[in-house]
Amino acid sequence: MDDALPERARKRIYPVLVSPQSVLDTISPRTGWSRRLHGLLSERPAMNLAGMGVAGRWDDDPFWSRHLG
Repeated sequence: MDDALPERARKRIYPVLVSPQSVLDTISPRTGWSRRLHGLLSERPAMNLAGMGVAGRWDDDPFWSRHLG
């Protein structure tokens, strides 16, 4: 269902996910937010993450992998 979001919004979810993690790095460095996000995205039915601007294997990205390790 690639047409569920307007074109201008399709690539916006990734920065929305990065922003709270960036803030949490400062205010709550030991938070489990990234692990909960990973679990949520892993346990849910397949989603079109690429259509939301999230790269395939996003959890291997150095930004995320340091929080998930």
